[in-house]
Amino acid sequence: MLLKQGPGVLPRAFYFGVIDAEMHGLTCKDIEKACKELHEKYGRSDLLYKTTLKGFWATSIIQDVYEAFEWVGLQNYSHFIDLGSGDGRVVAVASLFTKATGVEIDPDLYELSTRLKKSLSINNIEFYLGDFEELDFSNFDFIYIYPDQPRIRIEQTIKSTWCGSIMVAGLHFEPINWKLIVEEKFSTEKFNVYRTSL
Repeated sequence: MLLKQGPGVLPRAFYFGVIDAEMHGLTCKDIEKACKELHEKYGRSDLLYKTTLKGFWATSIIQDVYEAFEWVGLQNYSHFIDLGSGDGRVVAVASLFTKATGVEIDPDLYELSTRLKKSLSINNIEFYLGDFEELDFSNFDFIYIYPDQPRIRIEQTIKSTWCGSIMVAGLHFEPINWKLIVEEKFSTEKFNVYRTSL
C-alpha cells in the first residue's frame, strides 16, 4: 500500500514550507476547540478511541502532549512524524514547534485530520493515508507513537542506522530494542524518549 495524500503519493524525499504556527497566534486551546467542533460536526463527539485496520487509536490530551514536546525540545528537531495520527491533534500540536507529518491507516480518522488542518489553516503539516510500516523514516528525526500492542510494530522497521529520537506515549507498552534516554509524566500521561541502539 502506498502512503497517499489525496491524489498524490508520499515521495522518498520531500520538503514542506515551514510557517511558524505560533506566529499566527495558534494555541493548544485553538487545537482543542477545533478538534471538538470537528468531532461534533461529523457526528463523532464521543470519539475517544476507534478500532482501525491494524489496531486501535485513542485520543491524546492536548495540553499533556504540548508540555511533553516543550520538555523534549521539539523545536530542535527538523521533521516530526506521528505514526497512527488519528484525528491529527498531536501533529497539530507538533506544528507549533517544527515541521510535522501524520500517517493514519483509517480513512475516517485521516479525513478528520485533513479537516483539522484546513480549519486551523496550518501550512507546516501534512497528513497521509496509509500504513506507517511501509514508510522510509530517513526523512524524519523525531518519531511519535502511542502504541496499541505489546510488540511495537516499528521496532523492526526502523533501521539501526536511523538517527533521531522516538517518543512513546502511554503507560501500556514499551519497546524492547531501543535505549531509554529520559521519561516524564504530565497530568495522566507518561512520555518516554528513546534512541535506537547503535
